[in-house]
Amino acid sequence: TGKSLFQHLEDDRLTSPTVPYSGGTLASELRRLVGGHMGVIVSDALTNRPCPSMSWGESRIDAVYEIADAWPARLREGPDGVLYVLPPQPALTERPETLTDGEAGTVIGVTRQGSRAGIFNRIVARGQEQDDAGQPRFQAIIDQTTGPLRTSGPYGVVTKFFSSPLITSKQAALNSATTMLATSVRQKTTVPVTHAPNPTLTPDTPVELITANIDGAATIN
Repeated sequence: TGKSLFQHLEDDRLTSPTVPYSGGTLASELRRLVGGHMGVIVSDALTNRPCPSMSWGESRIDAVYEIADAWPARLREGPDGVLYVLPPQPALTERPETLTDGEAGTVIGVTRQGSRAGIFNRIVARGQEQDDAGQPRFQAIIDQTTGPLRTSGPYGVVTKFFSSPLITSKQAALNSATTMLATSVRQKTTVPVTHAPNPTLTPDTPVELITANIDGAATIN
C-alpha cells in the first residue's frame, strides 16, 4: 500500500495567514494552493467564478476540498499524477461494466457493508455573509425525499452543515447542497470486490456486479 500525491498537500500545512490573490478565481486559487506538488487540469465544463476576500486556515488540503465542495467539483488524481478538477458525478447514462463470478467470471470475493456514520439525508449549505437580522444571506436546504434514506422514513433526519465564504449566491448554495447530498446517499452501502486485474476500471467507472452467495443460489444483482 502507499499514499497518493494528496499526502503532500496534507503534510504541507500553511504556516501563516493566507488569502486569495486579488482578482483570483476558484480555479486560480486551487492551483495556487496545490502549488508545485502536482499539476492541475480544470475541466472546461466547470463554470469558474471569482474567489471572494477571505483567509484560509492552516490546512492546505482542507482548503482544496472546501473549494471543491463550494464549486461544486470532483477531485481525481489521475495515473499521470495530475489533479483533475471535474464536474460533479453525472447520472448513469452509459452501459456499466459487468463483473460476475462463476464460469468465465472475474469476481473472487464480495462482501457488503452498511453504515450510518457520515451518511446524511439533509444538507444545509450556506455562505458566511449575513443579512441585517444576522441570518445567512445565501442558504439552501436539500432533503432526500425518496428511498430508505428519505427524511420522512424510519432512517430519521441526519443533517450536515456546510458553511463557506466561497458561497456567494443562492444558486451556489443550492448546487453545493445538491451535490453533497447525492455523494452522501451513494456512500451508504459499500461493496468491496476482489477481482482479477482490470486496467479499464478507474474511479467513477459504473459497474454492475452479478454474484451468488453459494453454488445454485439465486443471482444477486
